[in-house]
Amino acid sequence: MKIQLQTLRKAKGLTQEEMANILDVKLSTYQKYERDAISPPYDTLIKIADFYGVTTDYLLGREKPAEQVNPILQITNEEMERQLLEAYFSLPEKLRKQFLDGMAEKLQKQKNVGAVPQEEKPTQMTTVKSVVLYGDSDSNEDSAQTA
Repeated sequence: MKIQLQTLRKAKGLTQEEMANILDVKLSTYQKYERDAISPPYDTLIKIADFYGVTTDYLLGREKPAEQVNPILQITNEEMERQLLEAYFSLPEKLRKQFLDGMAEKLQKQKNVGAVPQEEKPTQMTTVKSVVLYGDSDSNEDSAQTA
């Protein structure tokens, strides 16, 4: 498990201390996991697997990692927000305005859809992620063509 834990943690750019905090264990305990000095309890093993989007079998060395892991699933919301803001601020002012106008239009359309239950309506951040990652077939086609 040593190799898997180190590889996954480093790929996410996390320190051992950050992982220990995420797992709610002492730093020394997490370090022992990475050295194979002790094995994490089942509930912690599951938490690690869920956090990295891998199986417990992979962590235990019983299977190879998936060839293609969806990178979107591996990015935390905080990282995604940072990347989106960096991309946004790297745009010229005219394109930033077009982007915001397109987003405002998209959000207004979503507000007008009455069939979607309140708890299922996308948040503004979810909408921004969807538009940036997957594009938008309606309102942003014109903006994309001018970009």
